[in-house]
Formats: sequence, structure tokens, C-alpha cells
Amino acid sequence: MFIGVMILISGIAVVSYAMSLSGTQGWGWRLVEGIVDILLGIIILWNPFASAMLIPITIGIWAIVRGIILSVDSLSYKKRELTIGGDFCY
Repeated sequence: MFIGVMILISGIAVVSYAMSLSGTQGWGWRLVEGIVDILLGIIILWNPFASAMLIPITIGIWAIVRGIILSVDSLSYKKRELTIGGDFCY
């Protein structure tokens, strides 16, 4: 249950971050990442017993999707030579 809550909170934070970046190039990737996090958090909280058997699969899929999104996002930042917040690039 703790994992579901943390993933849900992470998704909400990423969606709000994406909304603050709306209008900039690549903000949609952040929005997709947040929506995937929110959906996964809801699935884990909705049925914790069934998700206990599926947690390795769901977290694996979540990690792959998140890794792809972060890789594409970092390549787009590198291509445009952008940094957000000084030296910190999320």
C-alpha cells in the first residue's frame, strides 16, 4: 500500500510540474510520465492483494516506461543545450 501511495504522490507532482512547463517543447513527455504514475498508483491502491502478485510486473513496466521517457527527455535537453534550474536538469 505504501508503494501505491508513493507512486500516486509522485505522479501528482510530475503532472503539476508538467503543467508548469506547458508551452515549452517536450512538456508532454512529463505529462505522460505523471499520468502513468497516477494510473499505476491507483491500480496498486485499488486492489492491493491482486497487485501484490503483480507488483514485480507493474513496477517493471513502470520503470521501463519511465526510463524511456527520461531518456527521450534528456536527449531533447542535450540537443537544445538546455538546463533547468541552473545546473540541475530533471
